[in-house]
Amino acid sequence: MQPETYKAVCEFLGRDMVSEFPPRQFEGAHVEFSPEELMVRQDLAKNKLRWSDDYYRDRKYFLNNMHPILALFHAHRLHVVTRKERAAVYIVQIFFVLLVSLTFPFASRCGSGNCETVGSAGVGEGHPCVFPFTYQGETYNSCTTENYFKDSDLTITGAHQGRLWCSVKTGNNGQHVDGEWGHCWCQQGNTHDQCWNNLLSSAEVYKAKGHRYVHGVLCCAAHYTGVDWFAQTFQMGGLDLGGTLYASALNTLFMLGSFQLMICGCVQKQSPAVRQCGEQTGHVIYGILTILILLPQPYLIMYAWKNGLLASTMCVFLSSKISSYMAITALQLIAFHFLWGLLEPDSLEETDDGIKKSDKPSRECMPALTDYHVKSSEYEAFCRHRREHGTSKTVL
Repeated sequence: MQPETYKAVCEFLGRDMVSEFPPRQFEGAHVEFSPEELMVRQDLAKNKLRWSDDYYRDRKYFLNNMHPILALFHAHRLHVVTRKERAAVYIVQIFFVLLVSLTFPFASRCGSGNCETVGSAGVGEGHPCVFPFTYQGETYNSCTTENYFKDSDLTITGAHQGRLWCSVKTGNNGQHVDGEWGHCWCQQGNTHDQCWNNLLSSAEVYKAKGHRYVHGVLCCAAHYTGVDWFAQTFQMGGLDLGGTLYASALNTLFMLGSFQLMICGCVQKQSPAVRQCGEQTGHVIYGILTILILLPQPYLIMYAWKNGLLASTMCVFLSSKISSYMAITALQLIAFHFLWGLLEPDSLEETDDGIKKSDKPSRECMPALTDYHVKSSEYEAFCRHRREHGTSKTVL
């Protein structure tokens, strides 16, 4: 709806638009909008979806202002989130989905039981661990810190005390072969505690082979963020659907949260100076978030490339982008259909004493969510008045 329409409706209702705002709202150097423009802007910030009694027209306006693709080209010129800001959000969101997509190839390899030697002690790095192995009468099915100093071939500087180690060669009955050992690094333990203990005990790996340490961090984080659960649970016909579902869900939440942060609805009714300060604060917060998203990207991309994970990463990325847009469209259509009927305000009728509520039973189910400057019932009463007096209907 255009500001001119808001102004005409308010004049028809006998309302003073300036008096509906805090004092000195339109004074000073920070004034950007006229009263009618600010009314439209604030109603858009509230995600107003019922502008009239025309379901299909209101749905079109709703999607034009809310849909991630349509809004980029058709959003209202007074919408709190400008088209340039929307474009910036979409670019950042692409990198966010790429970040999530890059973590799934890591997660798919986490917990696989693959352990190898690192560092220069023993046989050096790059040798696969052999499980189970028996040493000093004890059998081990995973890397261990026990019996580290019981044999001369394991006796090294005290700085390495407590480090995980494993055998890389066994003889008869799985007996460890003297000298065939190395410091141990595994992609992930089977539990949260094992994961972090393994990672911490291998912290020195960072100095010699940083990618292993970062991989360990990602694997441990996968436990707590549910990535590994999605990766292991959603398998269908050999297809790994976990990455797509997980990235799609996060992409949807990230996009919705980003726009709410850019809207800064809590300051839209404040003075121009406070409103501008709030919006700039939102931009700064989003800028910091963007930096945090972009920082690990070069390293993760290089790691994926060197380890042959780019194909699976791009598969998750593309499928999650498509499915998230489909999910957002479906959610918006369902939400609009549900809320449009609930937000039906009380009808108005014109009498000799002015515009009053109709005597019909109230249809307004959620009055708190229809606290707009111009309600659809007021707009429809205005249109009826113009039709009855031979004036063409004002367009939205």
